Amino acid sequence: MPKEEFEAELPVTLGQANFLTALDVGKGKTVEIVEAPSLVDSQFGGKRCRISIKFSGEKEPKPWTMNNTTYRRLVVAFGTKPQKWVGRKVHLTVREVVVRGEVRKAVYGEPA
Repeated sequence: MPKEEFEAELPVTLGQANFLTALDVGKGKTVEIVEAPSLVDSQFGGKRCRISIKFSGEKEPKPWTMNNTTYRRLVVAFGTKPQKWVGRKVHLTVREVVVRGEVRKAVYGEPA
């Protein structure tokens, strides 16, 4: 199934608080996806995929709007049915990247 068909199945959600940050991840952590992905408007235009994740031992999930590299990796690994992502594990790392001319820390994920 092409990416467009997968995205057609995702609900569109409004903003949430308590987002995942590079400080939450540190040198790398594995998290569990606790809600099916949804699409949100990107501040740079277009849509982005957002999932709710939970760190081991924490009660409250954190929303994470992933970058396109991570999104493509997870679609390949977990498939194109959003509900099948729930319960899957993702290993998170932090990388320094250039965004609009500024070096920033970004969270990347890959299937665990």
